[in-house]
Amino acid sequence: DLQLTADSRLEPERIEDLPAVGWRIAPQRIDATLNLPPGWRLLAAEGPDRIDNAWLYSWNLLDLFLVLVIALVFMKLWNMGWGLIALAGMTLIYHEPNAPLYVWLHILAAIALLRVLPSGWFRGLVEFYRRLALLGLLIIGGLFAVQQARSALYPQLEPFTFGGLGFSPIGANAPPPAAAPMSPALEEAPNIYDRAQSLVKGQQLQNKLPQRLQQQYAANIKVQTGPGVPVWNWQRATLRWSGPVAVDERLRLWLLPPWGTRALMLGGLLLMLAMAARVFMTRRRSPPSEATARSNAPPAEEEEVASPSDADASRQEGNGAVAVFLALFIGGGLCFAPAPAQAQFPSPELLQELRDHLTQPPDCQRCGDLAALALNLRNGDLRLQLSLQAQTETATPLPVPHEGLILRSIALDGQPAVLFRDPTQLLWLRLTPGLHEVIILAAVPAEVTTLQLPLPMAPGRVELNVDGWRVEGYVEGRADRQLQFTRQRADAATPLQSGVMPPFVQVERDIFLDVDWRVNTRVRRLSQADSAAVAEIPLLPGERITTPDIEVREGRVWVNLPPERAETAWSATLSRADELLLQAAESENFVEIWRLQANPLWHVQSAGIPLVQRVDAEGQWSPEWRPWPGEQVMLNIMRPEGAPGATVTIDRSHLGISPGQRLSEATLDLNIRASRGVDHPLTLPPGATLTGVRINEVAQPLQQQGQQVVLPLTP
Repeated sequence: DLQLTADSRLEPERIEDLPAVGWRIAPQRIDATLNLPPGWRLLAAEGPDRIDNAWLYSWNLLDLFLVLVIALVFMKLWNMGWGLIALAGMTLIYHEPNAPLYVWLHILAAIALLRVLPSGWFRGLVEFYRRLALLGLLIIGGLFAVQQARSALYPQLEPFTFGGLGFSPIGANAPPPAAAPMSPALEEAPNIYDRAQSLVKGQQLQNKLPQRLQQQYAANIKVQTGPGVPVWNWQRATLRWSGPVAVDERLRLWLLPPWGTRALMLGGLLLMLAMAARVFMTRRRSPPSEATARSNAPPAEEEEVASPSDADASRQEGNGAVAVFLALFIGGGLCFAPAPAQAQFPSPELLQELRDHLTQPPDCQRCGDLAALALNLRNGDLRLQLSLQAQTETATPLPVPHEGLILRSIALDGQPAVLFRDPTQLLWLRLTPGLHEVIILAAVPAEVTTLQLPLPMAPGRVELNVDGWRVEGYVEGRADRQLQFTRQRADAATPLQSGVMPPFVQVERDIFLDVDWRVNTRVRRLSQADSAAVAEIPLLPGERITTPDIEVREGRVWVNLPPERAETAWSATLSRADELLLQAAESENFVEIWRLQANPLWHVQSAGIPLVQRVDAEGQWSPEWRPWPGEQVMLNIMRPEGAPGATVTIDRSHLGISPGQRLSEATLDLNIRASRGVDHPLTLPPGATLTGVRINEVAQPLQQQGQQVVLPLTP
């Protein structure tokens, strides 16, 4: 599915005859909105299946019935001439906003009844109703007359339609109203922190967003901003085509120009005034009814309300004094009551707190330290010599794996050591304050091809003496959290090691081609999590690591995942090149995944293995490859030249003028889009003096140069 948004301009010979489609396709449905300037009216249209807000299509049976009823009543009460005047007047003003419509029915009904009713109380009631209806006509008609006269002389003052103002819909299809808000006292307190956090985050996001956008474009690039699209709206008409629409379908409009609209407004206003004069000048045929006698009953005498006597007032004051005295007496008694004996001091809680304070461990960051580690591994014999330091009595973990070794002896200062093993199968040794030497002797079975030696405590100095094994995780006297030893065999056949799986990881490379090329690499563990995983990940051509604490040797990243750690990641930059070769390493310890995200500034063509997918979960173009060892992908990258066009577009311009007796103040509000930093000049009218400039709500110290003001615009 294609979702395309395009701005185009039509310049036909006749505005009344337009193409309905405008594209070389046959759409299944068209929804169009026609915006008319002030003074113009849409009478009818030919072509659409449904038209809203057109004068001819706004009539329904109820409207026609009401207009005919009012015209027939005028003709019945007076003559044919008044009937025609009422028919023409109601036809012209019926669909005008705020026009008097239903009030005519009340007036005409009262006039018709007064012609046939005899004198009496009911006739007086109808006469009162007629006067009330005439008062309503006077108010509604007066406001409507002022509105019509003003709109006829100044079409810009014509009231908006609901569509132009953007009011929310009201009716059966309207969404349900929002729930009633909580009391301000209840919701203000918990939301103060949220408001502050949202304000800070909003300001940070507003500051970071332009920086992110600027990083996607070069400083010398010229990106078209497109033409300025009008955003004004006045009288709106909605046009809809249902079903397939032919390419050559035409749209014909019958429009009423401003002079025609003015003539119809004034004509309808004059006819309405004539109708109002006719109903106001109506004379009653029968004599008025006698006025009813008014009742002159004497008003009832007001009853005097006796005020409380002085005795009652003094009695109330006395009762109040007694109540205050009792309250003070009871409160004072409570205050001076003797405190209960503290026979249970100290409490059990206080004793427990004191016990915890006395038995807490010593306050030292590293009570035990591994100063040096000497490792000797030859064939199947392993010897570890540890130099330990202890500030206080403590327990120290030993660097001994729980499998793959056969322990022979562990000696502490020449004596057999007392050990204990925790639930994680880690050996611990108890130390007393001072310097200690621990010697561990073990044998490596012949079927063990990979030995992982964990280092729970980082040694200060490491010495290795290894023969027949390859070491990973050791560089110039420094060791990682674990050391991995791989047996070196002369024959090609390598026996399988039971109980231990070799480390296996997945390498995911996300390549981003923006103004600055970069790559994010993530290494995820796929093997068992209870052992360390060590792997050598080759770098891409031109890749330079920017993440600190990443070990790089001979164009490879040494990854060392300790037990229970699932992944690690780093970022790097890439050198620009016309070609980028992605080569999967010949390794049995990891597999690779490549993903590419290219900015529209770059055009990329790939050659090699096929894609796994073309778009990501968000629908963005992001090709992905999953190569086997030894497979490769060649990326040919080129930067297409941009088409020439405007780099500055004014989307909105609003001029507000406040006239004064001596000076007039004018404010110009502009919404400008710019794809690069430029200086945009503005020419002021003669006699204008600049008083201030604000760009993005920030005051700018700009000065007027003659009649011009230069605005510094940023992308």
